[in-house]
Amino acid sequence: MRKIRLIHTVKRDGDWLDPGTVHDFEDKDANELILGGHAEMHEDAPIPSGDDAPALTQLERETILEALGEIDGVNDDLALSLFGAGFETVQQVAEADAEDLIAIKGIGATSVVKIQDSAEDIVDDAGDED
Repeated sequence: MRKIRLIHTVKRDGDWLDPGTVHDFEDKDANELILGGHAEMHEDAPIPSGDDAPALTQLERETILEALGEIDGVNDDLALSLFGAGFETVQQVAEADAEDLIAIKGIGATSVVKIQDSAEDIVDDAGDED
């Protein structure tokens, strides 16, 4: 069980739970709500981003999603999908096998080229600033 604070209204067992309230959820359900942006860990506890990934705080998670959202062709939903698939940096997206990205819902054969080109440009621009 994991204690989480709801950010949005959530339906559970036929009842609506209000934002700001704290509830215990099974780990799997809590992770889905957290990764979906509907909840956060109670009292700033670390948030796991995947089974094998290190725990992240809410601020770290938001920072990662913001960075992924800078990639052309990546909206908030797609940033969440990339994050859920284990991509936490723009560089990881730039260096990924196209097939791994195409396996993510919302990325097709055409958009993968645009996404990776944009990610590569961002990485190159960041390298030029050093």
